[in-house]
Amino acid sequence: MQFIYFVPGVKTGTAARHAIGEAGAADLLYDSMAANQVAAGPSGPGGVMLAESCPTSYDPKGQEWFEVPGGAYSVGMCRDGLPRPSDLARKNQLAGFAVRLGDANEWLIPAARAWGFEDGELKWQPALPRLRSFGDDGKWHAGEVMQRHRPLWEAVVRTASAVKRLASGDDAVVAEITVQSETDLAVLALRTNYRVGPVEASLLSLLTTESVAAIYDALVGGPQLRVLTETIGTAEASEAPAEVTHQEAKCGS
Repeated sequence: MQFIYFVPGVKTGTAARHAIGEAGAADLLYDSMAANQVAAGPSGPGGVMLAESCPTSYDPKGQEWFEVPGGAYSVGMCRDGLPRPSDLARKNQLAGFAVRLGDANEWLIPAARAWGFEDGELKWQPALPRLRSFGDDGKWHAGEVMQRHRPLWEAVVRTASAVKRLASGDDAVVAEITVQSETDLAVLALRTNYRVGPVEASLLSLLTTESVAAIYDALVGGPQLRVLTETIGTAEASEAPAEVTHQEAKCGS
């Protein structure tokens, strides 16, 4: 099962897709979704429903709906067949770590950092896809993270820096790590490998205090780092990611 999308006040599937795209969620739709004009929807007036495998009609008893802020569209799901990770997985997923989320299913969270040894020390480098650039030295070099993954990379770098400063006792960073910022990062990570945005994640109850922390840990390569440090016993990373104990939850939202 996949999610259902309803756009009020439109008459065609093309118009519905355009409205959802204008709201920044075009990447959550499937090309094969059927469009059905309905006389009534979750927000009252008629419009168009887009669905892959759920009935393209409004059923308040059999479906659960959430209207996105601003009311451009609503997202729904069938109560008797909730979407699973395999239903929402993108065709090409980035490598990472399996994390059990609030729905009790395991989701593949991309690793933004990869850890390895350099000059006898554990250090990290970007693990997200990077451009290869040809230098004037006649050699190929791993360059910047590819543009489509830059928002995730920049959010990881920003959050990791704030968490490290918080762990070192820098109270000035408290305002930088909020419920909003850490949950936005978790959704961005999910959205990389799945057709899941904030509304979809909320409908499935994916994100909890613990699962948000686990997603961050996967993003910064925590599972790989722990294996490496356990293997060598006493090695220490030069920039090991601080454990997320959700001190940030005390920072307010």
